[in-house]
Amino acid sequence: MKIARLFGALGFFSTVACSEPPSDQSLKIVNSNFTLELEAPWVRLPNDDPEQYNFRDSDRDIDITLSAVGMKAKPDEVELVASKMIEFRLKAEGQMAEEFGIKLTITEPINVARPWGRAIAYYGSDNEGRQFSYSGMVTRDTVISLYMSTKKLTERELMSAMNEVGSKIQFDRTPISGAKAGNEPKAH
Repeated sequence: MKIARLFGALGFFSTVACSEPPSDQSLKIVNSNFTLELEAPWVRLPNDDPEQYNFRDSDRDIDITLSAVGMKAKPDEVELVASKMIEFRLKAEGQMAEEFGIKLTITEPINVARPWGRAIAYYGSDNEGRQFSYSGMVTRDTVISLYMSTKKLTERELMSAMNEVGSKIQFDRTPISGAKAGNEPKAH
């Protein structure tokens, strides 16, 4: 089920055209909501859904699904959108697990205030050895979702890969007026 349909009933999203998939398997994505440029060994995979981008690193056995949906939310609606996104993601994980007869273990999701909106995330594993991680960025204008899975890496290695790719996603980080002070990420 597409994210836009899930949130359509809430009336938050506008229709935003995603960039056309390139004829070459370019590792640079320029989307109206974000940009991302990856380097080898990442390979872009073909996809029929213009709202999603798929990549694979065969060396580390990591699959990525990256998507974004534009919206127009009021500052006080961003937290609700983030909470609903977590709710819908967990419900979808549960439905897929049930459909395929898989048992999941998922950490308690996080939903953290940032000057630009909300950062949401969770981590999980299944009884078939797959580990997965989800990270979302929710601003007034977009929801960006990054999902990774692997059967080869440890939890720590997967989290490192998530940080590697997540740090390369560029999006509008303009602070939302009225953002809660003290919730900004600390410099290391």
